[in-house]
Amino acid sequence: MKMAVIGLAVVLGAAGVAIGQEGAAAVGGAATQGGVKMEQGHPWPVNDKEATKEQLQAKGKWLREQVRGSAGGGQTDVDVLKKRIDALSTRSDEITLELSEKRARRDAVARKITELTDQAKVQAGKDPIAQELEKSAAARDRAAEQLEQRVKVGTVTEADAEAAVAEAADAHVKLEERREAVTGSVGGGILPELNRELVALSIDEEVEQKEARAVSELRQQLEGALEVVNELENVEQLLILKYQAKIDG
Repeated sequence: MKMAVIGLAVVLGAAGVAIGQEGAAAVGGAATQGGVKMEQGHPWPVNDKEATKEQLQAKGKWLREQVRGSAGGGQTDVDVLKKRIDALSTRSDEITLELSEKRARRDAVARKITELTDQAKVQAGKDPIAQELEKSAAARDRAAEQLEQRVKVGTVTEADAEAAVAEAADAHVKLEERREAVTGSVGGGILPELNRELVALSIDEEVEQKEARAVSELRQQLEGALEVVNELENVEQLLILKYQAKIDG
């Protein structure tokens, strides 16, 4: 690779590269030129071995521009790019495994929450204290409704009716507190903890899914950069061979 880079520096020179009259004519998009199949949109042949020195120079310059603008950040060392791609592949595999484990855990937690919630509903329905509180709340609701009707005919004051409504509301609060206490005791009181864990697992899964997409995208970009670098190496080697042949000749 070092020899190729040095060779290209000599070949391209300090100034820009002239495409040449023949190459310039190919920019127009001709499929072939002088019987040589040209690469679409570029002034050089599809087969690098059929390219002239000027065409290889132009292609080398263009490829270097692509390398500088790629996800590789201008990196032209094939081994370095391969190591980065391998590291991303390893991380992708790790994320896949982590997501699989967390999804299995999330599903298990969700099933346990459903099971305990169903148990809590049954237990709350059988709880004698909750049953009495429910009867009390229903009685106070009826009393409040009756007083509101009597307010309309003027046999009680609005203050009496409002007091009855407040007492009914207080009875419902006590009923809900008891139900929550019964529910919280189911499964040793782990239901709230399981709900918190389910939320945390969902957040972790979303974060890792985003990381997986980012890793996959970067790996694809680096693989594209590696292809360009490999092609650049081939062009450099051909240029060196052409110059060497000229010197030897």
